[in-house]
Amino acid sequence: MKYFKLGYGIVCALLITTTNVWAAEGARQDNSGIFVWMFLGVCALIVAAQLVPALFILVNAIKGIAEAVKERHLVAAEGKGR
Repeated sequence: MKYFKLGYGIVCALLITTTNVWAAEGARQDNSGIFVWMFLGVCALIVAAQLVPALFILVNAIKGIAEAVKERHLVAAEGKGR
């Protein structure tokens, strides 16, 4: 109980000193309406829609390169065995 009171007192003391920070005015004031946020949402959807096919192409390209390297190693290994 003693440590609880001590911890509670420390937390209260820290919170009392930060009230000015929470009450600070003039933080960020943007006058963005709903249409601005809708526009930004549509832009984000466009970017996300372009990322999905790009990732598929990237994965397929990596698979193709890995298969080509594997074939090259197999052909080289067969040539050394003769």
